[in-house]
Amino acid sequence: MTPEGEVKAEIKKVLASYGDELYSFWPVQTGYGVRTIDCIVCYRGRFIAIEVKRKGMRARRFQERILDQISKAGGSAIDLNNVAALQDMLACCVAPSKSW
Repeated sequence: MTPEGEVKAEIKKVLASYGDELYSFWPVQTGYGVRTIDCIVCYRGRFIAIEVKRKGMRARRFQERILDQISKAGGSAIDLNNVAALQDMLACCVAPSKSW
């Protein structure tokens, strides 16, 4: 497994631990359609985009643009290489108000 693959496996394990409270989608890029980041998450009404990198690496320019677009649209966007940052982000999520 690649170093990035190891980080992805750790992240998938953390996300799976939330059970039905959390939705995650890992798109498989095949060269068709619009590019996106590694993982899209919905947790407690929050939209979270995750780009996974191995230690020492950062998101590429097109990935940074996507993360920036998501952030400007009100979502949370994170470029990470360890699960601690993800756990911190999820711990800060508060359930949205039910009053419309």
